[in-house]
Amino acid sequence: MNSTQLTRRSAALLLLASLAACGGSDDSDEGSGNGNGNGNGNGNGNGNGNGNGNGNGNGNGNGNGNGNGNTTTPITGQYRLESPSASFTAALATANQLGAMGYAFISTLGAGTATGVSMGDFYVTDTTHAKSRLDYVADAETSNLAGFLAQLNQRGAQGYLYKSTAAFMASQKDVRNIYVRDSTLGRTYTYEAVESDMNAATAKLIGDQLASQGARGFRWLGPMILGSQSFNLYCKDSVSTTYEYTLSTPSGGYSESNAAELKKSLDAMGAQGRMTRGALALSTGTAVAVWEKSSAQQGAIQYLVESGIGNDTLAQMKSRMDANAAKSFFYFSGMVTADGAMHNISVANANRLLHPLAGAAFP
Repeated sequence: MNSTQLTRRSAALLLLASLAACGGSDDSDEGSGNGNGNGNGNGNGNGNGNGNGNGNGNGNGNGNGNGNGNTTTPITGQYRLESPSASFTAALATANQLGAMGYAFISTLGAGTATGVSMGDFYVTDTTHAKSRLDYVADAETSNLAGFLAQLNQRGAQGYLYKSTAAFMASQKDVRNIYVRDSTLGRTYTYEAVESDMNAATAKLIGDQLASQGARGFRWLGPMILGSQSFNLYCKDSVSTTYEYTLSTPSGGYSESNAAELKKSLDAMGAQGRMTRGALALSTGTAVAVWEKSSAQQGAIQYLVESGIGNDTLAQMKSRMDANAAKSFFYFSGMVTADGAMHNISVANANRLLHPLAGAAFP
């Protein structure tokens, strides 16, 4: 799905570039025409005035196959690379065809070439989701938060999880909200929004809000902007999962200082079963990293950090993903450290990964 990335209405100045795409574009169904030159980058933001600060287009949010990596049986998977779609009709046709085969759409990613950027749509399947049957819908964007919540909860009652918001380059005024459902789960979803003054964000306010919502079973989907309204969006599933959130201070200000510090931070939090959810800018000019632990998570989360991958072609990206998935590591995102280096992050044994920009792959 090669579309103009709207980053799920994510508040641009809040979601930082510690998350960047291994290949240019960011969101899932919102692939993006912005990816840059070497696959790192940024599909960011247009549309809602949000795009994120530093180029994070990260593609996949969670397309990682390991939705529930919590068993003693190794979870393995494989990726599929398709030509990018140019319209919602084509994109939904492909996504629904592959979804019926158990493949979840991750994102449109870009790789730099001698003549520009080559784009591709990435899908994933794994041994945990071998019987999953996914279907996708795309509803018109609403003009206000009340309308958005009504749409979200109508779709949630039908079993659909909100994935992202998208618009294609050729028709940028046709903005739609993308939803995904796994018909084998029988789950439903309830959505809430907490309006927030992004200019007054502090670590305490963010931490208190996340803790309160998570304890009630509402998972943080990210900060968003719709028109003049800024808010944090939350989603609760029908299986009573709860969430615990922890904040930390990145060693490099808005991101970790370098690859070693990034790996150190990921490993420390992963040992506690915590999933990285990105960094948020505060009104003080500093940032906090957000970490999430689900009540469904069993055991430690393992992180694989790969550097020096900025010049990978789409075929090389897929080959790398497949090789890692054979070892139970599934691609999560690219991350940029304070020294300007790009790193690919893959994850093993993480329950229901969700990227703050690309949204979920598997519900």
